Formats: sequence, structure tokens, C-alpha cells
Amino acid sequence: MAGNVGRHPDLPNEVEEILLNRVENEPETSTRREARRLGLSHTTVWRLWKGNGLHPYHKTKVQKLSERDYVPRMDFCQWYLQQQQADPHFPSLVMFSDEATFNEEGIFNSKNNIHWSNENPNATYEHGRQDKFKVNLWAGILGDQLIGPYILPNNLNGAAYTVFLRDVLPELLQDVPHEVRANMWLQQDGAPPHYARVTRDHLNLVYPNRWIGRLGPIRWPARSPDLNPLDFFFWGRMKELIYSTPVVDEMDLIARIDA
Repeated sequence: MAGNVGRHPDLPNEVEEILLNRVENEPETSTRREARRLGLSHTTVWRLWKGNGLHPYHKTKVQKLSERDYVPRMDFCQWYLQQQQADPHFPSLVMFSDEATFNEEGIFNSKNNIHWSNENPNATYEHGRQDKFKVNLWAGILGDQLIGPYILPNNLNGAAYTVFLRDVLPELLQDVPHEVRANMWLQQDGAPPHYARVTRDHLNLVYPNRWIGRLGPIRWPARSPDLNPLDFFFWGRMKELIYSTPVVDEMDLIARIDA
């Protein structure tokens, strides 16, 4: 990184070189750590790095994978691409589904929750509320259509999930053309209610050789939320909208979901 033009007027050239080489070799270091090493203020280090076009970026949380996860993920992706090559309309026949929990506190990031003022307003944020509640929400994406969302029991088991698949899902699919419903695939992850015996019996009857999941005719790879458009985008965006202001109570939360 030597030769960059963002020089600091109060630092000797050799100190600048040390700091620029350090951040290049240890990109996860901090301004305070490097300042302590060299007896500088952290703002001096900050200005030097910023002056050389460097910016602090937060890491994104991702699902940890084990060595045995890679082959099943690759197998599924190759199968999916082969299906699409054989039938360009195949992606519009796969309904990806998932569940997410919405609770009383929602999303709170203290780093983003700031208050600019000339004086300290002593602003606070309440958490750890005693009136706890949660809503277990199911949703599906079929082609360019959102199916649901629908509120499931909080303590979901195989029997309750099968009732949903048998009695509720057909109603949610009423606006889907009959030809699509007759040929659609159902994807689900490996949550225990999804592969209970009663659930698999129902799926094998209604979606013979056309469902994706644990113990299904097509296996859904474990720890793969990045392959599901609901996990990849939908749930995060929905929670951003719902929790844009604090939720008052459970009825308020349900009303926001229905909206």
C-alpha cells in the first residue's frame, strides 16, 4: 500500500508505512489497537486510513457450514439447474416455504440506534419486557407470487403442520392457476414437524415425487437458508417494515403482519 497519496501531515513517513502495511496484513485490526502499539491517538490512525481510501465494514452473519455440507448443497444446485435446463418454466413450479418467529422486541441494533443532539438527551430503549409474546409465521414463494403469510401454532408439531398442509394451504393457493397447482413442487427445510411420519405420508400422497425436504424424494441440504428466497430476502425485509416502530402488544404485531 506504499505510495498512497493520503499522507498525514503529523506522522513520519516510516510510521505511515508501518500503519498501512499493518492494516493490509491484518485487515481485522482496529485503530485503537494500532494506536496503542505506536503510542498514537486512535483518531490519528483513523484519519490516515480514511485518507488512504479505507473504510470500516461490518461483517454479515452467515450460516456456518461443516465439511459434509458442501456435497449435498452442490448436488441440490446441480439438480435444480438440470431441471431448469430441461424445462425453463421449472422455477415457477417450485414453491419455496419457510417459517419465522416474530416477537415483542423484534430487531434492535444498538450501533444503528443513535440520537444526534448538542446535549446528551439520555435517550433509552426498553427491552426485556415482561409481557412476552411471539407469532410463528409461515409463508411461501411460488414463481412471482407470495403465498400467505399465515400464522401457525407457536408449538408446531407434525400433526398440526399436516393439518395446515391439508386444510389451509389449498385455500392459500386458490389464486394459483390449476395447471400450476397440479404440477407444483413443495420445498421445506429440515424442521422436525416437516419430516414427521404423518407429514411425509401426506406429502407423498399430494406431491408424489414432487417435494423437497429432509427424507423427501429430493433432499434439501441442511444449513442452507441462502438457497431459499424467503430467508435470503423476504423475512428480513418484512421484519424491517414491521419493527420500524416499537410493537405495542400481540394484537398490534398481528395487525402489522396482516397489513
